[in-house]
Amino acid sequence: MISGALIRRKISMYAFVFVVFLFVGLRLDTGFDWPAYKEIYTNFQQEFYVSDVPIYSLIYQQEVGSILLLGLSAQYFPNYEFFQAIVTFLFLWSMVSLSNSVGSRMVALAIALSFVYLLWSVGFSTIRQSIAISFFNFGLAQFIRGRRVYGMILYAAAPLFQLSAVAYIAAHFLSGYLLRKKGFPRFRSFMAATIVTAALMPLAIDGIIMASSLAAFKLEHYLARGETIYFGVSQISFVLFFSASALIASIDGDKESPGTAKLIAIRRLIIILSAFGISCTFFSVARDRLSYEVFILVSVLIAAPGVRYRLYFMAFFVF
Repeated sequence: MISGALIRRKISMYAFVFVVFLFVGLRLDTGFDWPAYKEIYTNFQQEFYVSDVPIYSLIYQQEVGSILLLGLSAQYFPNYEFFQAIVTFLFLWSMVSLSNSVGSRMVALAIALSFVYLLWSVGFSTIRQSIAISFFNFGLAQFIRGRRVYGMILYAAAPLFQLSAVAYIAAHFLSGYLLRKKGFPRFRSFMAATIVTAALMPLAIDGIIMASSLAAFKLEHYLARGETIYFGVSQISFVLFFSASALIASIDGDKESPGTAKLIAIRRLIIILSAFGISCTFFSVARDRLSYEVFILVSVLIAAPGVRYRLYFMAFFVF
């Protein structure tokens, strides 16, 4: 009775989110990318003008949204750790919003499952990616609630912090187009999307390079840093991960009961993002960034109401 009351009042969920925030948001010198952001933050404490954000973006080779947020934080907070805490709070809030949009009463479970990967494997890093993911999750939650205008606004904000969010947005609209028919074979769609995406990947890379100088710089940097030519344990692990994610999303995908209707967008998105991920098997940076969102969506799906085989899925993703 007591535990039921806690769940209904969401006390346990808020307590869990607070503990995670203390552990992750208030960290010090942890991860691999914090020195670069801390250096920019320190520079902005000495001098920062909002009108010069596009120039700063070119100097530091970062998106304008992250530069603006760093600069404004540097004007109002005494140290970089406050900015880091804001990013963590934004991400946790987005997880709560996305889980609530599908009627989940186990938000803490979704956050716990996602952090199995994002915390221990990613290692407290990817600051800009976290912000972009947060805005995308907020936008997806709005789409699920039927508020398309708000969803589009939030989607537009996501790439301003990390350009890779464009892949999430493209996957969402592509999934809605390809899988809009009831009874459509979802896992077969996953295989078809994987093959087509892999075939079109060279054209997509050339198009990105021609469209934006910043995108071209980032893409060439990541290609030089993250491309591999062998098929080892890491590649096999990610292929299995994306395949398992697509299979999980396909289970009960045709049911239109009240408990599963709101999950359709998430199921479709997992399938298409997993197809993108397998297509990027040998482009490790892109593959990893896709895996972050896939893991979050699968965590939300596992913790959602009416999902079959919940314990088996949890065991698979934890171990």
